[in-house]
Amino acid sequence: MSPHTSKSGSLFMSSGICRAAYPFMHELKMEVALSRDECRQIPVYSPLFAAIATRREKSYTMRYTLRAQPHVLHITPQIFRRWVPSLGLWGVGAGAAVAYLMSDVPLFRTDVLNKLPIVKSYFIDDTPASDKPF
Repeated sequence: MSPHTSKSGSLFMSSGICRAAYPFMHELKMEVALSRDECRQIPVYSPLFAAIATRREKSYTMRYTLRAQPHVLHITPQIFRRWVPSLGLWGVGAGAAVAYLMSDVPLFRTDVLNKLPIVKSYFIDDTPASDKPF
């Protein structure tokens, strides 16, 4: 693979001729020489820095306009999608650990655990008053 091509195909200028390198030509080590009009008709995508490359039609050389992805504090939707499953599992584990450790605290038991239908029956005290020492 030559340094000016990528798996998605690329365009480059060489001695005034626009050349296109395509993914299926990597095995053949070929390049196709195109005219400038044919070169302008080929869509270009630049994966560099997750930016979209667009061409300006007025000039003969390829100029790119980079647009940033939407982000909040440098967290893009791709990063968010990658971390959500892991953070969800850690959050469920942390919540279960807090519920287990705080189950002996009466205020936590009445405010939180007695409102959960799954664990509510576990904390109901059926001991008769005569059997309680205090």
